[in-house]
Amino acid sequence: LRYLTDNENDWPTLQCRNIFILPGVPQFFSKKVQALSVYLSSQLERSVSYKVVLSVDEASIVDALNEVVARHEQVSFGSYPFVDHAFKTVVTLESRMVRGGMKMRSNSTIILDRSQQEGQLIAKEEMDQNVQKALDDLIDSLPRDSILRVDNNDGVLFS
Repeated sequence: LRYLTDNENDWPTLQCRNIFILPGVPQFFSKKVQALSVYLSSQLERSVSYKVVLSVDEASIVDALNEVVARHEQVSFGSYPFVDHAFKTVVTLESRMVRGGMKMRSNSTIILDRSQQEGQLIAKEEMDQNVQKALDDLIDSLPRDSILRVDNNDGVLFS
């Protein structure tokens, strides 16, 4: 049983590993979903994320980006081309929260098995280190004059 709030009048929620059993009565279900979302968001810390803003077309960095992605399996990358802007491409980096990633079944069910090494949650400190290593590798792999700036999720700008 898991108490999701500090309120003495709230009753606990049944939890089996990463599965929460919620009530079927709509007004109770709604309250538990709200409490569960607050609880989960406080339990799962997100890593720092970065945006690398580039002056070159996405096509010109594909090979370098693919090599960096292959070396950093614990980091999620995104590459977004822009047209008619001062910048041409934005690459995003964020650590995965689960070691080895999440596996999808054919019916789109996410499987998270915490009993094995793959599927374990990664601590925030390790997530931040993974992203920083991937960022350093990406910067070293790109032509220096192509990087306009690097932004992190704290709003701090780097040149």
